[in-house]
Amino acid sequence: PKSGPIAMNGLLIAACLETETATASTSATAGKSAFTFALLSAIDRIGTNRSNRELFQTAAAHLQRLGFRQTPV
Repeated sequence: PKSGPIAMNGLLIAACLETETATASTSATAGKSAFTFALLSAIDRIGTNRSNRELFQTAAAHLQRLGFRQTPV
């Protein structure tokens, strides 16, 4: 077997900070969790050819506009 570093390609995301609570589905989010709704809305708004940072900033802004107190990371 080979030894050494393992090459990985991925992104770990969380719907909120550890000091916050992620909101489950509501009528305002079409039955999706608040983060999933905001993330999908952000992708619809800015497209898929953007940085992770831009996507998260857009999703976080959408969560705030909807009145949710959670910060995606």
